[in-house]
Amino acid sequence: MSAKLGYPIILTHLGRRGGTQTFYASSYAERREWVDNILKQRDIKTKQNMKFALSPLTDLTFPLNNKVNTSVTFDHNRRVAFGTDQGIYVGLNNNPSSFEKLPLTHERVTQIDILEEYNIFFVLSDKDRNLYAYTLEALNPTLATGARPRKVHSHVTFFKAGACLNRVLVCSVRSSQITTIIKSDEPISPNHVRRNKSFGRFLPRGSHEILRPYKEFYIPSETTSLHIFKTLLIVGCLKGFEFVDPVSSKTQELLDPKDESLNFVRKRENVRPIAIYKVQDGDFLLCYDELAFYVNKNGQRARSHWIIHWEGEPTSFALCYPYILAFNPSFIEIRHVETGQLEQVIITGNSASLSTDPSSIHCVMAPSLTEPQRLYKLTRVTSK
Repeated sequence: MSAKLGYPIILTHLGRRGGTQTFYASSYAERREWVDNILKQRDIKTKQNMKFALSPLTDLTFPLNNKVNTSVTFDHNRRVAFGTDQGIYVGLNNNPSSFEKLPLTHERVTQIDILEEYNIFFVLSDKDRNLYAYTLEALNPTLATGARPRKVHSHVTFFKAGACLNRVLVCSVRSSQITTIIKSDEPISPNHVRRNKSFGRFLPRGSHEILRPYKEFYIPSETTSLHIFKTLLIVGCLKGFEFVDPVSSKTQELLDPKDESLNFVRKRENVRPIAIYKVQDGDFLLCYDELAFYVNKNGQRARSHWIIHWEGEPTSFALCYPYILAFNPSFIEIRHVETGQLEQVIITGNSASLSTDPSSIHCVMAPSLTEPQRLYKLTRVTSK
């Protein structure tokens, strides 16, 4: 305390335009009263604007040297698996005390995904960033010891699974600062598999492979994201969003170069494309780390007066219509996709998203460097 100034009250405004303001109370009791009333008003405002609520995903906590990186739900959203630097854990979605570590020998698990209809569990892990494929028995703790992975690709930056041209594709992205190679594979049809009694699903028959190569795509740039749509692939790279024709393998800038109304994003330096979503009227919502706006199917500006300038610096997004959730390291910014209005801010501390699937939005938080990581799920608040 400064004898001249009094007892300090420090207010922090989060976000890229944020900062701190320091006020002073004349006594400790006065400061306590101010702080109590500020927190009370913040809680009232938070409850009034609540669209999403946080609840614990698991009772397990993780030290900072065992970073939690990814999660996925399966079995009709009843079960959850998540990957860390020291292994994979599985449990029941609505039972935080049910989680246990699987006896699979993987470290640095950076991404996992599941194709339930094909009985495949994917793991991206290890120093060489190998992509492995398991059958779903690997997610059963009593059977996982005997599960044998099949290496799909090595040196994979990230991967993405989705449906395109009536095919299910698993795209493995290997990206450097100047080039990207995307290897796409198709899972083997369930018609060629036999039933697995442990999960009531299927296993490959005999020595059948569970994936077969489809196509390779070349992008002359570093790629940071991949989005799979019904008839095309869209990548986020240093030049912005580009679409890839899965038939001809040709690439083209997504934004119409003749549309001068898009110069506001073209002339921006170091703006990073992160996510793209097709919304109900057929427009595309483009989310960058600084802003978001709409284009139509021809790459021309749509809703010309609509734009979001993010309060923070998002690293990932989740679309849970009609809301877009922007994950920042210290808070989650929630906006309405039709109005662009800021609807809610969830203060998280040091955090990151684990799953951005609208049916299972998960995040990890470690409010300080001395506290362990905790996992949470975000669920829609039902209006009364």
